Amino acid sequence: MDTLDALDHSFATTRSVVAQVHAEDLTRPTPCSEWDARALLEHMLESIDAFRAHAARTPAAETPTREVSDNVLEVYDEATSAALETWRAPGALDGEVTLGVGITIPAEVAAGISTADCLVHGWDLQRALGGDLEVDPELADHVLAISSAVVTPDFRGPATFGPEVTVGADASPTARLVGFLGRRP
Repeated sequence: MDTLDALDHSFATTRSVVAQVHAEDLTRPTPCSEWDARALLEHMLESIDAFRAHAARTPAAETPTREVSDNVLEVYDEATSAALETWRAPGALDGEVTLGVGITIPAEVAAGISTADCLVHGWDLQRALGGDLEVDPELADHVLAISSAVVTPDFRGPATFGPEVTVGADASPTARLVGFLGRRP
């Protein structure tokens, strides 16, 4: 799957979940124990904006602060539209970018991380809303490949990803993805 197609598909998949969120849902707990739905959404938006800044080769500190309220879908659409436009610009996927944590990686890997982050947090949000999100199998496999390259054992811990959750051999691509990232499918 092409990097930009995967990013667009990830944003669209998560949008289908964000569209379900109502103001009263913002205090719901999520699989990310430190965040309720509002904090999870704000983290997603911050991450989308930070990776957009990386694509534009501008400091992430210059990204807008987006607060979630009744207009959650509007805010999400603004962030993802701006991110896709920036990632589609000539040269955005070329060369390297330096993440806020000081690690320099290929720009295409940064776009992949943004794809994974948004998609998996979309899954988290759907769980907070009381449902399950079954991701397109091709996209789930693509994101699992990205995640497997990025989420190494030394990258797991309380502030990042929990231990991998074992799933059955017949598990769906979505279950394999979220299990790898420490979530219980």
